[in-house]
Amino acid sequence: MWRRFLDFISSMKLTLGCLSAAMVLVFFGTLAQVHLGTHAVQERYFQSLLVWWPWESKGFRIPVLPGGHLLGAVFLVNLFAAHLRRFRLSLRNAGIHLIHGGLILMLAGGLFTDLFSVESQMQLAPGETKNYSEGLQMPPVRYDKPYSITLQKFTHENYPGTDIPKNFASRITLTDPAHAVNREALISMNHPFRYAGETYYQMGFGEDDQSSILQVVRNPAFIAPYIACAVIGLGLLIQFCTRFAGFTRRRNVPCAK
Repeated sequence: MWRRFLDFISSMKLTLGCLSAAMVLVFFGTLAQVHLGTHAVQERYFQSLLVWWPWESKGFRIPVLPGGHLLGAVFLVNLFAAHLRRFRLSLRNAGIHLIHGGLILMLAGGLFTDLFSVESQMQLAPGETKNYSEGLQMPPVRYDKPYSITLQKFTHENYPGTDIPKNFASRITLTDPAHAVNREALISMNHPFRYAGETYYQMGFGEDDQSSILQVVRNPAFIAPYIACAVIGLGLLIQFCTRFAGFTRRRNVPCAK
């Protein structure tokens, strides 16, 4: 019984099942954004163990899809179990170990981000200074900060002849008396600003077209994807060099007459 369980959790069938379920989840999650919005879909489909179908007339709900947290956890266990069962620790398999280790780190980092990251907003009018941001839930939660941010100027550009935003950016001044910091920074759509473990993204702008809305994200696992990509890249390089060296040695062996 135990052996069958180990065979199942380390099987390629479970891997393909997780990948197929993930594709279905992304498909229906994308369709649901039309009616529910991005944040609601993210919470209901990708930051949950199960996706529930509310049956309002009957007064109960039924699960219809595995959620993102459940799929990520199962895939993480599957990858870890398969690695332990099929690959022995040796220098010859160093590339494979690094590739799998990087994938495990990436999955674990994504799960850690979903569980422990904190998102909030900071809305600033020109010349306004704030040392706090507010959560998106109701009632809002206030996150005080040991520094303050002042909006110096907000710029907003549209594509010619349309009302479609082309680019919007905020020039801010950050003041941190405790660390003698007084610096300016430009936050735009593709250039966030990072300070003291928090990342500021240019999220939008106010109805007056002059105030700026910044998204504030504190993610303790933000470095995990970068480390994972570096580890996977190193593993691929080692695996390629190992295979290439073996191929070269075989070609140099003289044929027996």
